[in-house]
Amino acid sequence: MKLIKKISLLAIVGAMTLQMVACSDKGKDPKDNGNEGKTKYEVTMDEFNFTLEKNILQYQEQYKEQWDKLKDDENVKKRIEEIALEQIILDKVLSNEANLANTKVTNREVDTEYDRIKTEYAKTGDFNEFLTKNNLTEESYKQNIKNQFLVNYFLKAKAEEITKTNPSASELEEFYKKNINALKQIRASHILVATEEEAKDVKKKLDEGEKFEDLAMDISTCPSSTSGGDLGYFKADEMVAEFSNAAFSMDIGQISEPVKSEFGYHIIKLVDIIDTFDKADKEDVLNQYRTLTYTKMLTDYIDNADVNMPEELVKIRERTKNSN
Repeated sequence: MKLIKKISLLAIVGAMTLQMVACSDKGKDPKDNGNEGKTKYEVTMDEFNFTLEKNILQYQEQYKEQWDKLKDDENVKKRIEEIALEQIILDKVLSNEANLANTKVTNREVDTEYDRIKTEYAKTGDFNEFLTKNNLTEESYKQNIKNQFLVNYFLKAKAEEITKTNPSASELEEFYKKNINALKQIRASHILVATEEEAKDVKKKLDEGEKFEDLAMDISTCPSSTSGGDLGYFKADEMVAEFSNAAFSMDIGQISEPVKSEFGYHIIKLVDIIDTFDKADKEDVLNQYRTLTYTKMLTDYIDNADVNMPEELVKIRERTKNSN
């Protein structure tokens, strides 16, 4: 059984547009600015604050007790702001792209979803008060619902289009080599204990010749102990950073010194490395090729959008670009 990957607030692009973004009446429609026919978008502080608040509530619910540790981290706070702004920009661009692609949404679909949301909201609050608080009217909120349907249908069509792409073997191999750091896999086992003292004792026993698998079954607190500590094959981003940094720097057969993570102390044994295209799972590489193609499409939409926004949001957008 693999370690639980540490929470990442970066993995939002691609899924974020499937959420409902309620925007105020101000600046909700993209307008051509006359500059080479490029569409101009506008983001207001009302939109940003609404989305930011909504996202924070979602993170709080999703990450529960871990949120208490994350919420006061300045880097996390900054990234949450960046995600909210990226989310709004992408939603606006995709709505426009969906219209340009002549994507169709019926009034019946919109009205049905509006009635569902209104009924659901009435169970816990005043829906009209919600609209007023967020500078929305029934008409503008229905427009937001329509935009979201447009975005979802557009993304579905794009995803289906990308899924049908079949790059040649040479193209896949080139892609694998270019993205080796993300696609490289290793197989490792580990022994997890609570304290550094325990970990040093385990390492001492291993150095003296005791079998790794036996010690893992007897001592390790990880569920993988039942299989002698075997974690199977995994990529670097599938484990917590401290574990991955250590494991991916090892040689086959090597046993690490104690490695500390949020789970405790690990003694790691590297079993195998897959770092060539010949050894790689071709279906997995193809899926990664399609996934990154889709993600690049979305990030390009964000990066290339011509957006008017308050100076405070401009700084957040610049910060996002500099951190990528």
